[in-house]
Amino acid sequence: MKLEASGVAPTTARGDVLVVERYAGEARLGPEAAAVDRALGGLLGRVLAEERFEGRAGETATVHAAGRLGVGRVVVVGLGPR
Repeated sequence: MKLEASGVAPTTARGDVLVVERYAGEARLGPEAAAVDRALGGLLGRVLAEERFEGRAGETATVHAAGRLGVGRVVVVGLGPR
């Protein structure tokens, strides 16, 4: 398995999986996750709402990018309170 941390914009990343964070108690997506959500036509936000994703530490949600990004899937990882 190859793991790479990169400073590129999440919407231009290439690979199998893109991981973005979400903190507990925040009403809106962070800037990186919001950019990914826009690129996915709002799908990320809808999935997180439907799954009642709260951003608790260790909580995860996976969304298939359906060819809209340079990655196959987006994984949102909850980091708990900021």
